[in-house]
Amino acid sequence: MSADNVDTRQSVLLIFGRYVISGTAIFGINLLIAYLIFSVPLATQPNLSKNIANIIATELAYLAAFSVHYLWTWRHIRDRFWLRLIKFHVVSLLGFCLRALIFGVLIYFDISWELATLISIASVLIFNFLGYFSVVFNPPAPEPESIRDAYAESGAGLIALETIEEAQNYNQYIAAKILPYCGNLNLEIGAGTGTITATIANSARVIACEHSDEARKILVERFRGNSQVQIGPGDYFRYNDVESLDCIYSSNVLEHIEDDLSVIEHAGRILKTGGYFVAFVPAGMWLYSKFDLLIGHYRMYGLFDRR
Repeated sequence: MSADNVDTRQSVLLIFGRYVISGTAIFGINLLIAYLIFSVPLATQPNLSKNIANIIATELAYLAAFSVHYLWTWRHIRDRFWLRLIKFHVVSLLGFCLRALIFGVLIYFDISWELATLISIASVLIFNFLGYFSVVFNPPAPEPESIRDAYAESGAGLIALETIEEAQNYNQYIAAKILPYCGNLNLEIGAGTGTITATIANSARVIACEHSDEARKILVERFRGNSQVQIGPGDYFRYNDVESLDCIYSSNVLEHIEDDLSVIEHAGRILKTGGYFVAFVPAGMWLYSKFDLLIGHYRMYGLFDRR
């Protein structure tokens, strides 16, 4: 486990601690707001007046909660106030619906009112935290180091590739996931120093494309005289043989490319009909750390990125 991943997790725990403290304060603020609103005689009248009072109390509670989280829980956030406020409302509303659903299901199955209340509240607290963290208050990833800098001779990216080269079980695992989709001719995007290439080439021909000049030099030397491996263009987009490939694959590469969808679109042009595009990518934007920034990552991926 890298020090940066430890730092990231400690940061998450620190924010979660502030979130719990904030939640306690917000609960007290909400009670005060409700007391003040419903102390007005008009707010206790039936039908329309009472409904309007409920809406006002709920909205003021949301505004108070957002302000506390914006200013104290997530202290590093100081931009896009109104967009974050809208997202906060959406996540909070979904959390409210989730709590009602969980509570209703538990009561239906004869769970006691007290236990159903505790479970539903705990569930929505966790749901809201994850929603606020990943959707509302999660800042955009900083501009990463350029690929050429990250994968230069002394760059963090090249150092990472050299480290991964030693992780044999990890590399075998990735190759095993890719191999079932390979055919007679395959192209690897971002071959690096040839770690995955070497395994795939035991069973199929590979065109290895690599952007970094330093890594390309290593590829050329490593596969000199190997008829199974052809060193392709440094720029993957310069490979234009239409419908020539059985499989295009990459391992931990798409996160380095700002316009990752363009990679998939180009693959659609050069793959044979029925060919495969396989991408092995890191998951969980909330785990994005300084190390990711250093090695040129624009993003991590999640379930919503699947098409």
